[in-house]
Amino acid sequence: MLIPEKIQNFYDANLKSKLETLEEQRKAIVRKVKLLIGGYIVLMVALIMMLFAIPEAWFLSIFGMILVTIGLVYFYKKLVSPYKTNFKKEIVSRIVTFMDDNLIYSPENKITLYEFTSSRLPEYWLLPRVRRRGFFNNWGWESDRWGSTVIYRSGEIDRWSGEDYVEGLLGSTAVKFSEVHAQYKEISEYCCDEEGNMETSTTYHTIFDGLFF
Repeated sequence: MLIPEKIQNFYDANLKSKLETLEEQRKAIVRKVKLLIGGYIVLMVALIMMLFAIPEAWFLSIFGMILVTIGLVYFYKKLVSPYKTNFKKEIVSRIVTFMDDNLIYSPENKITLYEFTSSRLPEYWLLPRVRRRGFFNNWGWESDRWGSTVIYRSGEIDRWSGEDYVEGLLGSTAVKFSEVHAQYKEISEYCCDEEGNMETSTTYHTIFDGLFF
């Protein structure tokens, strides 16, 4: 059987009906998200109007804005996360098995940090090999055009996440891969707060974000 015919038969038998069901679920979620965003906008406008109409109640207005924003994020994740999980279970896992019966798919797992660092790929981005974004001032610290000074740059991966882990045998070759997102930490110092003291800020920079084999 030709490969395109095999793929079409697999799609018709294993994916088509499930994708149609998932598409209906997706449309329902989109409608709910639109209502959620609409309600969020109405509440935010009301709170902003309250802020200008009753300046003495500024704390209540700001607190309300924060609370409404947290609520938006919470309910959005509550709507979308089950759909995402179901899609991986019903569709992605079947596609992986179709590629090869020896492959095992674990949507919540990822390549370990040890396996990633053992590849030595991070060495091209960390320590002095991290790409410079500014210039050095008279004190030897790296600065940018806005006057902030990099006082610490991590020499290791500080944030590590991933998903969609696959492992198994392709023929006689053992393989494993997953989505990976790796970041390092950088601390900058800049001038100044209201009392003239130096302030610091912490940022995270991506060194790898993609499929790692």
